[in-house]
Amino acid sequence: MVINPVPLDEALHLSASSISTLIECPREFLYHYIQGQPPQDTGAALVLGSAVHEALAYFYNSLKQSGSEPSHTELVEVASAAIDAPQRAPISFKKGESMDSLKTQASAMLAAFLATGYRPAHILAVEYKFTMPLVNPFTGEQLPECLLGTFDLVEERNGHIVVTDHKTAARIDNDKVSAPDTQMALYSLAARTLFDVDDVGLQYQFITKVRDPA
Repeated sequence: MVINPVPLDEALHLSASSISTLIECPREFLYHYIQGQPPQDTGAALVLGSAVHEALAYFYNSLKQSGSEPSHTELVEVASAAIDAPQRAPISFKKGESMDSLKTQASAMLAAFLATGYRPAHILAVEYKFTMPLVNPFTGEQLPECLLGTFDLVEERNGHIVVTDHKTAARIDNDKVSAPDTQMALYSLAARTLFDVDDVGLQYQFITKVRDPA
């Protein structure tokens, strides 16, 4: 199967994060998505999560392209470079946190991933950015907004499409495991539409931010 992006005008769009923000904090939605105000700071947890995501993308791209797995040293280099990269706003550290502590935590998380992380047999896409048209379900009219998102990992398993989303968290979120959330509900719709299939598999891969990540 060949996966190609759908070109659309991205000027008016929705995303899983914007919809979740609207539900959880309408004021933040107004400031960030309507008024376009830049964030005052960047949480250290967000920096760490983004860095680990970049390292995982590097891992799965290598696995997809050559069948080989990068070393722990290579993954840590990718994550460290992401942590050192300029941010849109100053990083907000909690007590005891620093750039070095983020790199140490990333190293531990990536070591745990290499030991027990998910390894699909047939990878179709890594960090697949999509744009999906939105249609009024009652009239069939295409709306001016589109849905934007990124599938962390897309695979073909026993003839079926499976989408994996990586999550870095302080602990495994049992609510996400037991029931679909807004993000996965939207990703299910997007995957079924973009890949023209009736059903898709959805799963989270959790990498926890603890002394012994799992």
